[in-house]
Amino acid sequence: MTIDPVLTLTERAAQRLRALAAAHDPPDCVLRISLEGEGAAARHAISFEAAPRPGDVVLAQHEVTLALDPASAAALRGVIIDYENGEAGGRFTARRRSSDGLA
Repeated sequence: MTIDPVLTLTERAAQRLRALAAAHDPPDCVLRISLEGEGAAARHAISFEAAPRPGDVVLAQHEVTLALDPASAAALRGVIIDYENGEAGGRFTARRRSSDGLA
């Protein structure tokens, strides 16, 4: 199933994910993003898989293919995933888009 984007990857995040995916077999794998846990204990899990699973929500942004199970897609609606470099190394961040459409 393909729908309009439920989450947004920044170009920085996509660039880092493309670099990570290039080291996987196959290099054109999909990125699975899931939400594990509930409420304040919820965490984003990211993994690479050869192909989407049946029933997945599939998105393509900045040459990165994302696969999300329907429940995670609903929970992640409006989230922006970015990548930041810092003194301690890089990390992915997630923030929710505000009601006015701005992050």
